[in-house]
Amino acid sequence: MKNIKGQVIAVMMIITASLYSCRQDTIVTSVDPDVQLKADLKVMEAYVNAKGYTDVDTTESGVWYVVLDSGNGAGINHNDIVSFFIAGRLTDGFLFATNIDTVDINNGTYDEDLTYNPIIYTYTADGWNIPEIITNFYSYERGYREGLSKVLGILKVGGRAQIIIPSGLAYSTNPPFGLGIPRNAVLVFDIYPSYVR
Repeated sequence: MKNIKGQVIAVMMIITASLYSCRQDTIVTSVDPDVQLKADLKVMEAYVNAKGYTDVDTTESGVWYVVLDSGNGAGINHNDIVSFFIAGRLTDGFLFATNIDTVDINNGTYDEDLTYNPIIYTYTADGWNIPEIITNFYSYERGYREGLSKVLGILKVGGRAQIIIPSGLAYSTNPPFGLGIPRNAVLVFDIYPSYVR
């Protein structure tokens, strides 16, 4: 009897989970990429205008970037190993990722169990050697790689830039679970090179 009761509870849990997953707000609907890009460009334009940025450049695929401070430290050359910090936000300011402790402290999201270390990449003649594990975690893939490569090729240590990634070059309709990133979100990253060797 106990075994049947356990099986009934398990079946009820599966049915409940199935019904929950069928809720209207969890269904992903396809959006025409051109329509989404137009919507993203409006969001990006509003963000840039609100920040007062006037010198915004665009990569070949459509990632926007702005150098806020070129830095006065060491320049970055081929075969250099570059350490840098990031802060990833939505255009409304919501912080979803950072490796800067003071950013987390100011945001009220500091976690004493985390180690706030810089990200380290090598700048090769073929571009940035960005480990696959990083692009899987920061799976912004093309937009993240392209924007990061562009600004780290311009900045010196002590500088700061922002990359603004349209959703089609970011997570599109598949944001990672648990970071608070909605579907089709434009992503903004502050990039701070901290050390070159």
